[in-house]
Amino acid sequence: MKDGEPETLEELKEDLVVIAAKTANLFKNTSLTGSPYDFKQGSDWDLKKDIAIRFVKIIDRKFANNNKFHGYFPPKTMHIAPKLLTNYIAGRKLFSDLVSEFMENVCAVANEPGRGALAVGHIVFIHYGSAEDEDIGRLLVVMV
Repeated sequence: MKDGEPETLEELKEDLVVIAAKTANLFKNTSLTGSPYDFKQGSDWDLKKDIAIRFVKIIDRKFANNNKFHGYFPPKTMHIAPKLLTNYIAGRKLFSDLVSEFMENVCAVANEPGRGALAVGHIVFIHYGSAEDEDIGRLLVVMV
């Protein structure tokens, strides 16, 4: 690691807590006609290892200098994300259900008539926050 960056899991956990992490694979299923885009959800990440925390730190560092805010929705939006997140935070949905419903929505949009070819790959979902009790955290979703 670079000078000044935390190296041990204990140092990484001082300011960041990963609550859940999972990867989903978005792919084009050639056996399907009309709606070829599909997904497969991977296993939960092992949160005892530091890979999820390091992943969040790397992504945060990449966007730190942009001075842009990403992923904010207006209060009366019709988008599915606020509803899914509200249900997850309230404990009415498991993280795997949240990932599955997001991916179902991604596939529905990808399979809309007239939609051109899309990039496929792995989409990483990480729910993380600070160690403070009142922090509901953030949801990082990134295609790699």
